[in-house]
Amino acid sequence: MAPNIKPIPDATNKRVVSVVSEIPIFDRLEGDEVKILIQHMGYVQLAEGEVLFEEGDEGDHVFFVSSGAMDVLKNVDDGGDSVALTVLRKGRSVGEMAMIDSLKRSATVRAREASNILCISRSQFDHLLQNYPALGIKVLKGLAVMLSQNLRKTASRLADYMLPLS
Repeated sequence: MAPNIKPIPDATNKRVVSVVSEIPIFDRLEGDEVKILIQHMGYVQLAEGEVLFEEGDEGDHVFFVSSGAMDVLKNVDDGGDSVALTVLRKGRSVGEMAMIDSLKRSATVRAREASNILCISRSQFDHLLQNYPALGIKVLKGLAVMLSQNLRKTASRLADYMLPLS
């Protein structure tokens, strides 16, 4: 399933620049860098209940919530039951691993409410790295920090559920 991704019509739009600048992965970017990044991004509008992607789908985009809220759901059995892992709100991202590896999506993401989502594809990101290496490195560092923070949170949650070893 592929969401209907549309190009952002005006990379200099102050509202879009402001929204992108507020996303933690991009907080290292300066004004002109944000505009270059936006030229490589797209957007998706989702209605409440609409699915951005399903667990097991091929993944080649990372998505950023610019408004609304998204549920991240993990399948727990073959019967279609799932458990909510988290809720993503403005500024949060999902699908970062798709920029690094070529593995399938590890969870389903569905709009909890009407949402606007920004995105960048792996091929557009590769283009940024090739043509704007300083910008690409800043984005990679932002992705690395985000993935590190997520791993630390997951490890902490896992430790809360584990029994003491003694």
